[in-house]
Amino acid sequence: MENQSFPTTVDAWNQETITTLEETNHPETTYLEYKAHLEYPDGESTPKSEWRADLEREFTAFGNASGGFIVFGMTDDQVAQGIEPPDHEVSQSVTQLIHETTPVVTTDVKSIPAPHGETNRIMVIVKVHEATRKPVATRDAAYSVRINDHKEPMNREQIESLFIETDRRQQAIRQLEFELESFIETYEATFDTYRQTMDAPPEYHLIDNEGLKEAFRETTQFSTNEQVAGIVQGILKKPLDIVSAEWQYGRMYNDIVSTTFADRTQLNKEMRTQFSGDVDRLRELINQLVVQTDLSASA
Repeated sequence: MENQSFPTTVDAWNQETITTLEETNHPETTYLEYKAHLEYPDGESTPKSEWRADLEREFTAFGNASGGFIVFGMTDDQVAQGIEPPDHEVSQSVTQLIHETTPVVTTDVKSIPAPHGETNRIMVIVKVHEATRKPVATRDAAYSVRINDHKEPMNREQIESLFIETDRRQQAIRQLEFELESFIETYEATFDTYRQTMDAPPEYHLIDNEGLKEAFRETTQFSTNEQVAGIVQGILKKPLDIVSAEWQYGRMYNDIVSTTFADRTQLNKEMRTQFSGDVDRLRELINQLVVQTDLSASA
């Protein structure tokens, strides 16, 4: 959802955002949908079951595409009329709409005051995340996908393609979990107990840099979350720092390049301190990744 004319996180939405959409007659897009009502409205001619099923398809369509926003309280002709606040938490109203999707659609929800008048009406902003396991089905086993500014039923080829892609992603996740577990085991067996001594640094080639890099290359879904993507970048950079430092250590130890250290004892001590910090930081980043995602590894 890059390069959009509206915020990409619900926290950044406010009354000014809504007013801008209204005043510019901002149309619905691949990533933006307007809905006048969050709950079944009085006087609606469509049966409630059909009304709810149609709304459920809007959520799953975003989940099966690249995600997007549904703005409740905004009419199709860009009038921010707002909705009456429900008797319970707004997020509960959203949960009631999606809890029977398979898998359950992931959302972020925020309510803000409607921009007009002194009423207590609100706007509800819902970010629908792209599903990590596709395709997402409604409770009546319907599959939809967001195309341009509307949802479309998926054909058999599209559904099969998403199942295949999901299987590929799951295999990539399993390989990544294997690589992370391998590093954790190496860390605990080799690096966790050492600190500053008189000896040379330990065998840093035990860290499978290429295995980690390849596993992350195949696991593309992390790029959609800025915070997780930043952690991944840190994980990929830190082994390169370690390899570079180890290479430089070898050159200094063998007198290929000059050093400012008094002797090899001081060189070993300083390099072990640096290596210790680098490896500990890599372990910390992996812990953060496991906490932020559903990866199965020892945090």
